[in-house]
Parts: sequence; C-alpha cells; structure tokens
Amino acid sequence: MNLGRDGVEIDGIGVDVDFACLDGAGAHSLLIDGHSHRLLARRESKGRWDLHVVGRRFQAEVLDERTRAIRDITAAQAGPVGPSPVRAPMPGLIVRVEVSVNDIVTPGQGLAIVEAMKMENELTADV
Repeated sequence: MNLGRDGVEIDGIGVDVDFACLDGAGAHSLLIDGHSHRLLARRESKGRWDLHVVGRRFQAEVLDERTRAIRDITAAQAGPVGPSPVRAPMPGLIVRVEVSVNDIVTPGQGLAIVEAMKMENELTADV
C-alpha cells in the first residue's frame, strides 16, 4: 500500500480511503471504496504496527518518503537480507538448532531439526 499526495494505492490500484479513530485503545473506523471496516491497531515499535481487520492479522511498517527512498536504493544494491520465515511441514518438537542468532545462512543450509511422528526432519533456509 502506498500513501501519497494523489491518494492511496493498494497493489497499484487507486482506492478511496477514509480513516477515523474511535477510541484511545487502538480501535479505528476504516472506509475503503465505500465499504466500512473496524480496524484495531497496536504499535509494536517505531514504524511497525500490528493490525487486525475483518478477522485477519497484518503487520505493517510505516515509512516516510526519505526512509523509503534510502531503503529502495540499498535494497537494489544488496541481495536479500533480514529474517525470512521458516515453517515446518508438520507440527513437531525442535530437537536441535544448527545455527546461532545473527548467523548469515545460505540457501539449503540446515537450520534446525524437528521431530514429528518419531521422524526427524531438517528445516533448511530458502533464501
């Protein structure tokens, strides 16, 4: 979603949006193209928000134009960085972690061993 001088764009499509605070506890009224939604917003940290709307949870990051431009330039120069979610194929118990906090990993590298249904599965890095 982009918010600019010309309005709001979601996935590149311009939409009509109106937003109002309902209380001091994070409840908001959100009107998107004439459809009303209740939005619960909770600030996680500077610029990061946890949002609940229509029974779904979203995480959002709010950037000013300068920060966004800097991030776009540095992202174009660098490869993928930062956390990437890792999901086990089925619920289980983590029996061994093969990396440490802040380790740089490569695609295919083993991250952890999960035991599920008496079998051990290795979780690997995708990116």
